[in-house]
Amino acid sequence: SHVEQEKEIKAAFDAFDTEEAGTVDCEDILAAVEALGLPLKLSEVRAAMRERGVCPETGGLDFAAFAALLRGAYGARDPTDAVLDSFRLFDVEGKGYITAQDLRAAA
Repeated sequence: SHVEQEKEIKAAFDAFDTEEAGTVDCEDILAAVEALGLPLKLSEVRAAMRERGVCPETGGLDFAAFAALLRGAYGARDPTDAVLDSFRLFDVEGKGYITAQDLRAAA
């Protein structure tokens, strides 16, 4: 849902803004993108930073720019990947199936 997506974006920003500087650098953005399973490449992240007047090698994105970038990536996400990611939330052991016990544990 949109609310969960916004929470994920905020949590990712906070997790990678370790110095509490209010920005995340290119490397951290890529780590956040990977952790969230979003389809963004290094070249796309760098281009997005340059569009905002930020040097990818030395600068960082603030939360608003970071959130806008990730929202775009969520929109470009393959629906099948989104379903698989949701499945993995329940199949934490990677069995390839979900049991009633898995559902109870997640509730």
